Amino acid sequence: MPKCAFHELTGLYCPGCGGTRAMRALLSADVAGSLHQNALLPLALLAAATATVRIIDALRQRKPVSWHVSGGAGRVIAIVVIAYAVLRNVPLPLFDAWRPT
Repeated sequence: MPKCAFHELTGLYCPGCGGTRAMRALLSADVAGSLHQNALLPLALLAAATATVRIIDALRQRKPVSWHVSGGAGRVIAIVVIAYAVLRNVPLPLFDAWRPT
């Protein structure tokens, strides 16, 4: 598996670290393994699938497609990603499960 350039340079885990291994685990139907490698990946895939369905529905109804993310949703996404990135680097046993292996 390719290594994360950010982790190689800094020693810290970015929000995407373990994403390749998480996708590989998902493709093997190993949801628990995927969540262990990167808990954000399944959530991001779910969000992407939801957005795709909404876009297809808008196109089917010949409505304009909105690419806008509301301010509240954007803030929540930013907070979750930043918190995940910070907490997975906290050197406490509580957060060991959030680090990819």
